[in-house]
Amino acid sequence: MSYGQPPSTATPSRSGGVTGVNKVLSAVVILCSQDDSMNRYLVYELVREGLRGRYKKIELHVMSPLPPPLYLKQVRDLLLSNIHVSIVVKYAGQGPDSLKALLQKLVESGSSVRVYSTRGLGSEYLEVIKQFGINPVVVGEGS
Repeated sequence: MSYGQPPSTATPSRSGGVTGVNKVLSAVVILCSQDDSMNRYLVYELVREGLRGRYKKIELHVMSPLPPPLYLKQVRDLLLSNIHVSIVVKYAGQGPDSLKALLQKLVESGSSVRVYSTRGLGSEYLEVIKQFGINPVVVGEGS
């Protein structure tokens, strides 16, 4: 009797099939406030980007005025609602100097980097982000 391979363990294809989903997104999230509704928009945007880009893993670098472990409350919805990708959460500090050091490290490593923030992002943060040629995704603009 011959047993076939189950569909879930099919051999990855070389034409961008299963192997095309092994990408990692380094997402830098700057939380400017403790507004839960804005943080929900941010969660939606991150999950949408993960699905659209077919990322298998998101490295979430959180910049927040709240210290560890309190900042986790701000990204709790993302962690609890996610069933699509694995997420690694790291506290990245606060302030433009921490942002500059983090972006420098991520860009030098060749990571796919996106910066997300809620509205109210200060000009000092925007200047640092522009130095690296990154366009931030600011949720809640125009609301």
